[in-house]
Amino acid sequence: KLMYEKYHEDGLEIIARPAWGDDEGVNTQKTFLAENGYDAWYNFSPEDISFIEEAAMGRQGTPHAKVVDNNGNIIFSTDKNVIDQSRARFNYVASTGLIPFLEDIFGPLEEDDEYSTVDYSMDGQVTTLQRATVGNGINLVFMGDAYTDRDMASGLYDYAMRQSAEEFFAIEPYKTFRNRFNVYAVTVVSKNGKSTPGHDTALGVQVTSSSITTGNLANCYEYALKVPGINSKENLTIAVLVNSMYDRGIAEMNEQFQSGIGFCASGMNDYSVYGPVVRHEVGGHAFAFLADEYSTMTGAPSQEFKEYYNRMYNLYGWYANVDFTNDPATIKWSAFLSDERYADEVGIFDGGAGSYTSGVYRPSSNSMMREQQEYYNAPSRWAIYKRIMELSGETASFDQFLEYDAVNR
Repeated sequence: KLMYEKYHEDGLEIIARPAWGDDEGVNTQKTFLAENGYDAWYNFSPEDISFIEEAAMGRQGTPHAKVVDNNGNIIFSTDKNVIDQSRARFNYVASTGLIPFLEDIFGPLEEDDEYSTVDYSMDGQVTTLQRATVGNGINLVFMGDAYTDRDMASGLYDYAMRQSAEEFFAIEPYKTFRNRFNVYAVTVVSKNGKSTPGHDTALGVQVTSSSITTGNLANCYEYALKVPGINSKENLTIAVLVNSMYDRGIAEMNEQFQSGIGFCASGMNDYSVYGPVVRHEVGGHAFAFLADEYSTMTGAPSQEFKEYYNRMYNLYGWYANVDFTNDPATIKWSAFLSDERYADEVGIFDGGAGSYTSGVYRPSSNSMMREQQEYYNAPSRWAIYKRIMELSGETASFDQFLEYDAVNR
């Protein structure tokens, strides 16, 4: 929308079609387009474009995008499995690649690239999003970085915090046990509205196309402690949504306080982009202390690496979803392997811990902790369940977990 407003007169035209749906769904989308100013360009509905015509356009996933030049040539496309090595026009990701591509053609998105906040009056304000109705109340705090006073005034910040909370509770076990959480949002006003290097933000998180930093941890805790009733860093989970066009995440897990902070780039404040990042970084790492299940390096872990992971598991239950043995009788999730109800879900797969392809094992082929698939595997769900019960003031029973977990099997 911002690109269109700025560069339409310079030749940027948009032709769009919302997702398929029944009449009610299509009408809801039409209303949304009109209310948010997305009807400035050409929008077609399923009434206008048949499924066969759409298939001929080569749509691959949502969001899907193509950029076509004045001669009718495709110069950018999210189409997959198209070999185009010399010109590299295909296999883009729309949510993270489209705006930078258009900026290369037309110019920068923001007129006032170095806008500075003038009104800090809302900084540190606390909003209670929900109170626990069961148990002791588990504290979960949402905050943002690289949002200016303009974002507060427009309502973007408030919406982003509320939507981040919804994304956290979108899947099990958090969905079922949401009523055990106290959820808060703290307003954090930054000087600049960009998180790329060279900009001044309240929490100091930096995001580029290839990386994200953890920012100033002390500042994150300082803002969280502004919440009435939160007087300690212990057992505290913080989610930081970072205003950015990119899709990145990183988490800090604190052994001393048994607390965690998940930093999630907002992907142009698109919840369909940052939602899985919130579930991975905050739900997986910052709260449940799960390990990554993907691998970025070949080879096997060192003895020192294994000793650290084993120590953290034995002391605190961290990293319950990876192990360094493939013995079904002694691996951490042996109870699931011997339960026929999990025969098609839980196994022993090579690679994990974010690093190694051999000598470390994970319990499922894929999961939220591997490629942000929209489910935590069974051993991860058990780890999440245990922490929820313990922080609620209850004893975690494996038999009761299995009874609950029927919803996931």
